[in-house]
Amino acid sequence: METGSHVKPNACVEKSNYSNEPHLDASQNKTFLTDQHETCIDGCTTTVIPPACPTAMGSSDCTSHCDLCKVDELQVEAVGFCINCTDFLCRNCLLNHTKIKVTRSHTILQGENLPTDPEPIIAVRNLVKCDIHPEYDIKFVCAEHSTTICAMCLTDQHRMCTFQKISELKEDYRRKEATVKANLLDVHQRIKEFKLNREKYIGIIEAQQKQVISEAQGIAQQLIEKIVTLTTKVEDTVNGHLDKETTTTKESLRDADNLLQEVKHITDLFEAAQKYGGLDECILASRHIDHKVKEIFRKISLLESHEDKHISLEKNVQLYKLDTICYVTLLGTKQKPGKENASDEVMEQLQMNERDDSKLNITTSECGTSCDLSVLMCNKEVQTLDTDAQSTSEATLVKSPDQSNPHLCKRPFIDRTVLNAFTCKISTANDSLNCFITAIVILDNGKTLIADRNNKKIKLLSNDFVVLEEYSLSGCPIDMCVADQSVYVCCLKEKKLSRFLIFGDGRLIPASGYLSRYWPVGLSPFDDKLLILCFKLDGLFDTVRGERVVVEIRNKSKLDASLTGQYNDDSDDHDYLEYAKRILTVDSNSILVAEHERVSCYGIDQAEVEIGKRKWYYKNHGQTILKNARGVSLDKEGNAYICGEASTNVHQVPCNNYLKGKIIIENINKPFSVCVDSANDILIVGCCNDNYLHVFNFQ
Repeated sequence: METGSHVKPNACVEKSNYSNEPHLDASQNKTFLTDQHETCIDGCTTTVIPPACPTAMGSSDCTSHCDLCKVDELQVEAVGFCINCTDFLCRNCLLNHTKIKVTRSHTILQGENLPTDPEPIIAVRNLVKCDIHPEYDIKFVCAEHSTTICAMCLTDQHRMCTFQKISELKEDYRRKEATVKANLLDVHQRIKEFKLNREKYIGIIEAQQKQVISEAQGIAQQLIEKIVTLTTKVEDTVNGHLDKETTTTKESLRDADNLLQEVKHITDLFEAAQKYGGLDECILASRHIDHKVKEIFRKISLLESHEDKHISLEKNVQLYKLDTICYVTLLGTKQKPGKENASDEVMEQLQMNERDDSKLNITTSECGTSCDLSVLMCNKEVQTLDTDAQSTSEATLVKSPDQSNPHLCKRPFIDRTVLNAFTCKISTANDSLNCFITAIVILDNGKTLIADRNNKKIKLLSNDFVVLEEYSLSGCPIDMCVADQSVYVCCLKEKKLSRFLIFGDGRLIPASGYLSRYWPVGLSPFDDKLLILCFKLDGLFDTVRGERVVVEIRNKSKLDASLTGQYNDDSDDHDYLEYAKRILTVDSNSILVAEHERVSCYGIDQAEVEIGKRKWYYKNHGQTILKNARGVSLDKEGNAYICGEASTNVHQVPCNNYLKGKIIIENINKPFSVCVDSANDILIVGCCNDNYLHVFNFQ
């Protein structure tokens, strides 16, 4: 027997139909009553259970109990739900609810409209209540503090603020309603696609595992007993890589499941607001959901930024020196990025970050499916292909070194050319001007950091050069570097350095910088310290005009050394350091300085007060035109790369013979910054007033 039901006395006769008591008019009190109780002449009440639960309830257990009767430890079946009070009500409590003056105007749901899950409705109501004064509803938006407030908040703390009534945001809500719906559908679809691709990725690497182990076993059959032991080691290594990647991928799948639950929750909230909420509830729910969707977009973008790997084998054919039969590596392939968002207007940002398909041809559905298995049979010592040692079947599996393993059989950088791989859009919806990239830095985690002069910000890019975060600055950044686990930035017309700490996942946290004596225009790491090129006067950085310069070596805010240049008015002398606009550390004893129509290598000694003598220089001559030398970078072999802004080209200068410099990129519009990623064999160039980053592959 259920708690709260009554046993009828003998005088009571059960009825098989509902009573004829008339329904309450919905137009008068917003209630919809369906009689589900019978009243005997002695006053007892019995519950008449309908033969089947309403379809709208969608649950096998569709009986709710009165929340008010639960206070008296009674379990009475509910026949109504008050949206305003967010309580289930039994028949008696419901009738009292409609008679009391305070609750007479409340909206009641009953019958097929009775909700099976009241949580979305409760959540909508909680959005309306003020956090500081729960007894009051939110009625205003404070423009100065960007927060919602009630009438009591307005009186107590926001009397002098500019505010707006929630009801006045009706047009803004109607304009964003379709956007919120579209974003919910979009993020749901993206998570499903991500899960599908992750599951496919697991299948791919499992197939590669079997193939690699099979090939390793095939090689082991031709060798002595020692080779069998080494084969087992190879299998363990492959399985270790597989376990690592599978574990990581499954964790990302679990994260995706959690995001789906978040999407379902806010979707239910949105639908509840649309179906049951008033204008205020809809507006506040829309604002809340818009914030949540942006956060989900950020989380799924982080999940999508994981770099897929592929497993490969490299055979060692020098058996008399055998200490292993294969090199098993887990190499990453560039993952195809999905849409990412970091702006206030989600849909606008998604459209702004859409890449040019004619240049990239990358879609989200391709994400994580580009893993490839390659087996290289290679002489261990000289690292060149040993074609004589390959069988016909083995030769069909061999790919070129550039395709299979970037660390094998590579020519020196100075003997290679570059090919324009793709361009990446780096402008965002928050940018008011075209981008002007003055500095490019590759972080340890593979992400890229760029300085955007026109929009006064630095931007963090993913491994696939998609904008993840933006950081606003007080001035126009002109150079940037990483030193002592921090990012340092100098801006035009500012006697200070801005500093950011590098977070674990690559994000930046603003930290305290420090003031400088002069005007910093160039930065470079110097061991664990910072090398700063400064103007003594606030000159015009963009003009071709001489400036007295100072090179400072700083250990955080401490000045370790201050070096000045040697100047000579003799026109035949080459020491015109006053034209310097960029500085780069070569080693602990040398620096590179970009000086308008040349780049020079100078000696440097912290114990001295002057910059040392020039060791060599590369300048504009003949057909090799270099004008307005700006960005400077080095590859891992020490070769220098210089941007000629006015000559619209990029030069490459050998580390061992500066007389044989050449133009490696020509006819590129006003290149201003350059960065070499030697690990991935790419050259990255940023230009003036250009919304794209130009990425080149070394060939």
